[in-house]
Amino acid sequence: MKSRTLKISTFVVIVFLVSCSANRELIGKESTEFGDVKFYIENYLDLKDNNYKKGVLAKFKNSTYYSFYPNEIIKTKTKEKHLFYTLTFGEITSELKQTEYFQELSKIDSLILSKGDEILDSLKWTNYKKSKGASGFITEVSQ
Repeated sequence: MKSRTLKISTFVVIVFLVSCSANRELIGKESTEFGDVKFYIENYLDLKDNNYKKGVLAKFKNSTYYSFYPNEIIKTKTKEKHLFYTLTFGEITSELKQTEYFQELSKIDSLILSKGDEILDSLKWTNYKKSKGASGFITEVSQ
């Protein structure tokens, strides 16, 4: 009886580990002067239509994540769990630039975003948002 319980427990743990790892597939690694960036294809749940879809995820120093979706590019940081940063395009008013709600693109942001664009092109995912013409990130609070 113990043997059967052990086998079932082992099977459940293996299935759990495989299902967790199946959400991301490593597709590239870039070394920059700031550190390594890993790129993944990620399955995510689109809450609008409750279906799983694919996106590109860039992971920098295990603390900053860039998610490339069809309609937007978002940056998140593990230390700021309730904040996310949406890439914005076009001219930014001087009032907004002087607030804590806007971040200009840093050198590492630009490197990661341009590499993400290259990966999207190589995957032939033409309907995904690209970073060309981006002016920075708008800070938003998640609920």
